[in-house]
Amino acid sequence: MNHATFISTIVLAAGSQVLADETVWIPIEIEGQATTNAYADSVGWNGQEPEWEQDSESVGILSFAELPAEAAAFASTEMSSSSSEARLDGILRETGFSLSVDGSTSALGFSDDASESIGSGQEDAWVEMTAKLYGETFVDVQGWLSATGMNGVGIADISIFDEFAESTVATWSADAADRQIADRIRLQSGYYTFRVSISAGSDAGYDPGSVDAWTSEHAALEVSFIPRRPGDINADGVVDGNDLGKLFANWGTDDSDADVNGDGVVNGSDIGLLFANWG
Repeated sequence: MNHATFISTIVLAAGSQVLADETVWIPIEIEGQATTNAYADSVGWNGQEPEWEQDSESVGILSFAELPAEAAAFASTEMSSSSSEARLDGILRETGFSLSVDGSTSALGFSDDASESIGSGQEDAWVEMTAKLYGETFVDVQGWLSATGMNGVGIADISIFDEFAESTVATWSADAADRQIADRIRLQSGYYTFRVSISAGSDAGYDPGSVDAWTSEHAALEVSFIPRRPGDINADGVVDGNDLGKLFANWGTDDSDADVNGDGVVNGSDIGLLFANWG
């Protein structure tokens, strides 16, 4: 996302929605694109000219912030000896969102004493959600990555990018493998982009032992936002004796975690707020 688009998106989203004090997050936009390519080449040995086929398709989605919301797009390209397809999906909920991309490619090759033909299929697809977090937040991440194939190459990725720091917070990948993700990440207030993507290509050859090729890719991400509770000093998601111990350990200081009410000093007022959120 370029800088100009990012700023204009914030203005549009903020202008369309009234935020309550307890708001944890607001979606800024879902954006995505899928591109598929396929070609086929055949030639006969009876003097005919080579026959060349090629086609491609590109689709995209751009949805601004309203809850709940869904966005989807599909691209497909098919030739006589190759094909590729890709699908994007995004769903917004009050407490989070889900993103997914799916794709596949195939290619056939053939060679005998009279003619030969080859095919190639490629696809590239991604979808991302940019969100604003209003305070320190736990992000529960559930993800599934898969990239498999024969005589082809496929990759699936999930990433979280901090727009203000311009740095990647976390990334997960699968290359010719399956992978499941279950993580909790602690993020500060700011703007973050959550992205899922796949890329693949299959090329058929003339070798009778490896004439066919195919790939199949899947990347899915489900995110839930949980605000950090006052008194959860050690940020483990629960307010208990461990937090009370850390509060006493920082008594009289200005430790930002132990200063539960944010008045600049760790004292009896923080104990009261901690016990009010116990459990």
